[in-house]
Amino acid sequence: MQPPRTIHFNSAVPAMLDAILCRATNRDPLARYATASALADDLRQYLIAPDATTHVASQTKRPNPIIRRVVVGLAASVVAALVGIGALSYMGVQSSVANVDSKVDLQSEFANS
Repeated sequence: MQPPRTIHFNSAVPAMLDAILCRATNRDPLARYATASALADDLRQYLIAPDATTHVASQTKRPNPIIRRVVVGLAASVVAALVGIGALSYMGVQSSVANVDSKVDLQSEFANS
């Protein structure tokens, strides 16, 4: 349940100011202003044009925390996969070098005998 709108108590409150107050006091933290600066921007806009019929000026919302977790998890998985691929590649190169070295040793032994 949301807090009551100011228009219900005083019908003289302009719609834009009511929208700003409604957003500032919203029970859902993600629906509120993300920063005090965003609230100040909307209040300044209201003071410049109090009769404006447009919606609240700043529409920035905080990113959804679930999406943020998924993105971070995906990034961590990609990094882990790249590290794993790099390690396997390094080990493959090292084993190839070791095989070449052993072949050279065998050839030199065969040539010396």
